[in-house]
Amino acid sequence: MAKAGRRRFANGLLKVDNLGKQTIYIATLQLKAYNSLLVDISSMYTSIDQSHIQEAVDLCTQLSKSAASRETSRAIQDKLSTHTESAAKEVAKIVSTKPQEILKDVKARAQRAAETTQMLEETLERQGLPIDESAKQAVQQGG
Repeated sequence: MAKAGRRRFANGLLKVDNLGKQTIYIATLQLKAYNSLLVDISSMYTSIDQSHIQEAVDLCTQLSKSAASRETSRAIQDKLSTHTESAAKEVAKIVSTKPQEILKDVKARAQRAAETTQMLEETLERQGLPIDESAKQAVQQGG
């Protein structure tokens, strides 16, 4: 909390109740999950682009160069057709398996977040530091 927020909280102008803490906790976890999913999905698209799409674009460029010079390159056409067929199969395989991998990773991350929360609570207890019971309830209800 920033200085102004701490001052308002100390003066009683800012009240964070159990519901407010739970809302903040849930929103934080959701943002973390969304960001994680975005990274996973963009990683999938990047790998597909690098491994399958770029080669096809290069072959199309070569084909257009040969067409511009009025030379038909049957070898490039055949290579492009072969690549298109194999890339389509590989991309379909990735698209069918990657969502399950992403969901599995999301569940594992959620489990790690719960474990981290528990570990922090245990550390505070070992240190003899007080745990705000309303914050603890908010985390338990929100997690």
